Amino acid sequence: MLKKIIRRFKKNPLDEILKKAKEQKSKTFLLPWNRALGDISLGLYYVVNKIKKEIPDSKITFLIREDLKAGFELLGGINYITVSFWRRYVPIDIYHAMKLLNIKESSYDVILKEVDREIVERFYGCGSPIPPLLNGCTVLDLGCGTGRDVFIASKLVGENGYVIGVDMTDEQLSVGRRYVDDVTKKFDFRKQNIDFRLGYIEDLKSLCLEDESVDFVI
Repeated sequence: MLKKIIRRFKKNPLDEILKKAKEQKSKTFLLPWNRALGDISLGLYYVVNKIKKEIPDSKITFLIREDLKAGFELLGGINYITVSFWRRYVPIDIYHAMKLLNIKESSYDVILKEVDREIVERFYGCGSPIPPLLNGCTVLDLGCGTGRDVFIASKLVGENGYVIGVDMTDEQLSVGRRYVDDVTKKFDFRKQNIDFRLGYIEDLKSLCLEDESVDFVI
């Protein structure tokens, strides 16, 4: 617990990296991503959006495991290179991977060994029990937390679908709400299809959720 409290007040190392990158007019970034697929929906958006916000014309490339391709294909404006020998939970060495893949260090202005865990660590769920064929549906996420599954479902239901996330913790919801606009733009949607609501899953009617008003509940 003490480590988590200290981490909250420590400066995000990505801030300092981007500050130096702006000073040096760096444009090309190479980052490794060897985490779970579920971390992509929020943690990865945070990293990409933070870089794009500070350096709008930046070019971002990720080194990823092969099983993460589906998640990364949801993102626009980035490139990725798969590393066939990377495995989840196994420590990685980005420079060793670059050497084996014949990727020259000179091809990138900034090479990060790791990305910050601030947002990823604040998601307390596990797994993503979401079917892929949800286009046009209304999805309800009970106990959505920071919105990891909400953002995944948002992409799957499409612009004409709708996703409602319900949680009893306002602090958790505030994290997700901060990224709704960014995710909407990333998906090229003309309108938002995400709605975070504060309340208890035992009393959905107080949140204007009537019986048979949604197609799928997660």
